[in-house]
Amino acid sequence: MAGADTMRRLLRIAISAALLGGFSLAAWAHGGAEWIMNDPKTNHCCGPKDCAPLERGSVIVTQGGYMIIPRQELIPFGHKELYTSADDRFWLCVHLEEDGAAWPNGPTRCFFAPATGV
Repeated sequence: MAGADTMRRLLRIAISAALLGGFSLAAWAHGGAEWIMNDPKTNHCCGPKDCAPLERGSVIVTQGGYMIIPRQELIPFGHKELYTSADDRFWLCVHLEEDGAAWPNGPTRCFFAPATGV
């Protein structure tokens, strides 16, 4: 029954991939955000679980800066911790709370906007 062995192997691979995918969501910070850690100008922004891209549509550009809608937080143009994103997404890095509050509940550490700003 070579077919059954192949199916079991494929099933094990699928289950492993699903489990690894779940773990990567819990420890996602430096998969996509590795560029933040590797840049000497921004590596202070990023720790083990504190940077992630924001969902499309969750940031609007105002006259005064970038409004992060879910947090009701304005990042002013010229803010000392405002940087250009390496991709076309907005990214947020936060200070993790000492009580273990998960991202994105901590105060803003750094904010990254695409070069186009939108």
